[in-house]
Amino acid sequence: MANGLKLDVKVEIDGKMLSIEELLRIDQTDISNEFAAQASRYAYFSVLEAEAEWGLADAVRLRKEAEATAFTLYKNNEDFIPPGSRSVSDGYASQLVDLDNNVKKARVEEADAQYEYRLMRALATSFHQRADMLQSLGVMLRSEMDMTGMAVREDMGNSLRRTIDKRSTKVE
Repeated sequence: MANGLKLDVKVEIDGKMLSIEELLRIDQTDISNEFAAQASRYAYFSVLEAEAEWGLADAVRLRKEAEATAFTLYKNNEDFIPPGSRSVSDGYASQLVDLDNNVKKARVEEADAQYEYRLMRALATSFHQRADMLQSLGVMLRSEMDMTGMAVREDMGNSLRRTIDKRSTKVE
């Protein structure tokens, strides 16, 4: 929320409306749970991104097939020869392709697939950035605890310490 602007972007995934803000929010009071859940959230959206990328590639293929089929139909069919011409020119066949309902439908489906892919790619990227923020937050919290002499609760201490140590010494 910058300058009083509240972003309330929602996305429908698997039939559920999800708030992007809620998905990406970090609960600093339960940072160990945030660390534990991050990998599965990132993996989930990465899989959705890959599926959307496949859907886009399929939509591109179907659009190209529709264009090629329509072009062949218009180019090779004597019914489409303009009056005074001996054949259908490539330019005229291309214009007819642009007006073809099957081609128009395939182009709309490709645009929809492009939108879905870009949205899923942005979400996956956001979860990757969220992981980086969690890492920085963990280092900051550890530094604050070291400065104040605070200790991590024993029941979660060893696991959390290992996680924080791995992340703070991670070489990129």
